Amino acid sequence: MAKVVIEGMDLEQAKEFAHWYEGSGEQGADLWFDCNGLKAPMTDVGREGGGFMRVDEKTETVTVYCRRQ
Repeated sequence: MAKVVIEGMDLEQAKEFAHWYEGSGEQGADLWFDCNGLKAPMTDVGREGGGFMRVDEKTETVTVYCRRQ
C-alpha cells in the first residue's frame, strides 16, 4: 500500500484538508487521475474501527484511509 505525505500544515489545517478530501476533494481529484489513466482513491468511510480519518494529537499526524478500487 502506498502513502502520500503532505508536510508543512498544522494539525487543524491537516484535519480540515482531510475533511475536504473526504467531501468534495475526491470528486475533484477524479478528473486529474482520469486524465492520467488512473482511478482516484476514494475515502473508506465504512472502514471498520473508526471511519476514514485517524488523528494522532501527540505526533500531530492525520491519516486518511482510502479504499482500493
